[in-house]
Amino acid sequence: MTTVPEPRQLSYDVRLWKTRKTKRAKYTAYRVRWEVAGQEKGESFTTSGLASSFRSKFVTAMKEGVAFDVATGWPVTMDAEYAKRQAGKRGAKTTPSEPGIQVDTWYSHAVEFVDSMWAAASPGHRKNTAEALAHITPAFIRPDAPGRPRAALLRKALYTWAFDARSRLPVTSKNGGDPAPPEPPQNIAEAVAWLEKNTIPIADLGDTENELVRRGLDLTSKMINGRPAAPATVARKRSAFYSCEVHRRRRRHPASPDRDSAGPHPRGWSRRRHGSGRCAAHVPRFAGHHQARSDTAGHGGTGTR
Repeated sequence: MTTVPEPRQLSYDVRLWKTRKTKRAKYTAYRVRWEVAGQEKGESFTTSGLASSFRSKFVTAMKEGVAFDVATGWPVTMDAEYAKRQAGKRGAKTTPSEPGIQVDTWYSHAVEFVDSMWAAASPGHRKNTAEALAHITPAFIRPDAPGRPRAALLRKALYTWAFDARSRLPVTSKNGGDPAPPEPPQNIAEAVAWLEKNTIPIADLGDTENELVRRGLDLTSKMINGRPAAPATVARKRSAFYSCEVHRRRRRHPASPDRDSAGPHPRGWSRRRHGSGRCAAHVPRFAGHHQARSDTAGHGGTGTR
């Protein structure tokens, strides 16, 4: 006798709560929490960027009046994504103590880095960091990614949205609910969505210099048109890249109190200090002697962060 499956139960009674941040022994988890027809649901992520991106999809579904599946807790428009995530929980590599956490990518990591430094940074430092990360991010886009947007559009999405924390500040709803992250402007929304899916896993950068790191470093020495950049520009962009890398290594090795000893030191970098003890340019060891001198001079000894 064939068993007739029960009809799918849908609901529009959805409440989205504030994302919960929990510090674990080796990492920090961000759990998006919500309720469908009185049933509490949740999904955990390794970065605030991933959690914010996931939560924004639910906000959009709620605004557009999409029904939610009571069993899964997800909007019906995300059935395919739900199935893919469940398959990942069963077979993909995940953090042992927190099953089902999504893969951290260069994009989500760089967004989280910007968010972490934003409050304490000066306007000029914020601008320089956004410019540098927008400039080197193409080095970390998957080469096989289909439907790549125009380079100028990607730069605009990165500079004005991904690496500008002000544009992504949560907005308080008129009905007094929890602040919700805004959606990207329409002219860059597709580019942002594409970037969220098509940068390399951050684990591919490893703990030592590799081809990916060298590609990022190579871009810091060039302008958009491919011509050599000025030494001061190279030093500024390299410094931002270095800081982003240090942030990644501190997350991989949280027990280390010293940011420069957070895991194995990147072979592609060297630390230079002036007599005052302040950090100068972070010049790759494989740079030539004259290039290293010009990079350090171009930085001007004002690199305290």
